[in-house]
Amino acid sequence: LPNLLSLAQSMETSPCVSIDCTNNSCKALIISFVEKVIQKPIVIISKDTSSHDQLIENIPFFSKTTSLELPGLPESAEDSFFSNPEIIGERFKTLHQLYNSKKPFFIFTEIQAFKNPILSPQTLNEKCLQISKGQSIVFSLLTEKLFELGYNLKDLTPYPGEFSKRG
Repeated sequence: LPNLLSLAQSMETSPCVSIDCTNNSCKALIISFVEKVIQKPIVIISKDTSSHDQLIENIPFFSKTTSLELPGLPESAEDSFFSNPEIIGERFKTLHQLYNSKKPFFIFTEIQAFKNPILSPQTLNEKCLQISKGQSIVFSLLTEKLFELGYNLKDLTPYPGEFSKRG
């Protein structure tokens, strides 16, 4: 326990630490302990998706803190940032929470995710359009924002990243 406490305290001055355990339960315990001490968001970077998937499964045994994922685009899609709307949406959601939340949480990601652009808080806020139930919105503004975000106008929309105009 004293070593865990010194690890957590050292993270307040040195924000990066490498935890090298073969057991994902052990990693999850250490990460959750550190979060309880520093009370800040923690970004966990792993070498691949399977590594952080196992951690995501183990964290709830030790912590009730929210876990988010910052996915990377598949290597084949790197040239076109907006090529996968589901992944882009997940990235936007995670970054929005990172920039705006006052509560601690875990962000799980892999090295691949940092090969893709990460929007600044200002750019993210410019790209977001929040719509509430009952709110009036200029239709042309909505379609302009959808085009800007890489959505495609289609007659039918069976796939994510598509939209249609009706009526």
